[in-house]
Amino acid sequence: RSAPSARAARMVRLLKSGHVELTALFGNLTTELCGHEALARATYHAARLARKYDVPIVSAEHNDIPGFAWGLSEVLAAAGVRMFCPGLPLYYAWGGASYPSFWDERGVFGRAGIPGAFWWESPSGRRILFWCNNRGCGGDYRSSLPGLPEKLRDFKEKGYPFDVLRWPVSGGARDNSPYIPDYAETIRNWNRKWTWPRLVSSTNARFYSDLTRRCDLTQLPVRRGDVPGQDY
Repeated sequence: RSAPSARAARMVRLLKSGHVELTALFGNLTTELCGHEALARATYHAARLARKYDVPIVSAEHNDIPGFAWGLSEVLAAAGVRMFCPGLPLYYAWGGASYPSFWDERGVFGRAGIPGAFWWESPSGRRILFWCNNRGCGGDYRSSLPGLPEKLRDFKEKGYPFDVLRWPVSGGARDNSPYIPDYAETIRNWNRKWTWPRLVSSTNARFYSDLTRRCDLTQLPVRRGDVPGQDY
């Protein structure tokens, strides 16, 4: 509403091109404190832009809140969202501590210490794909992506079941940081040097498209109910 018209028009072009993605939720709500109306209205802002500019909404993100009310799955499914990608904080691992986390990764995903997914079924029976990187609420914040080969090798040894991976990045070791353009140069240099695995500067929507096209998700577990929060 307040951006210069040329800048707003450029953003709309980027959204339509698929290089930038509009995701469903507004802010990072503590959903256990929300009623149905508040949960539904959390999608209104993105939905208004999607209708006005005819851009799709494929995914929803959430960050730094360890828990979700079951009603959120109903709201997202009803809004047409196909994938939920929360960044779940690992507070219990801070400072080298090894206290139990707020959920059992092995019990939820079948494996621990690697990214995973399940179908989150809403009270009405509709399902969305719940994707979690299981490595904290942030992402890589150094544009050189240090340690990526070792981490990919570790995922493979632990039984990572897919041949595509969502690797979140941010602009710094802080909240609400922008994308660093240097990531693009790192990705270009990686792909010039290595044939496989190939890195792609991408979005949730493009990842979802690749994942559903290349991988059989029919055998993923189905989970119903809340993801219970703790320290919030």
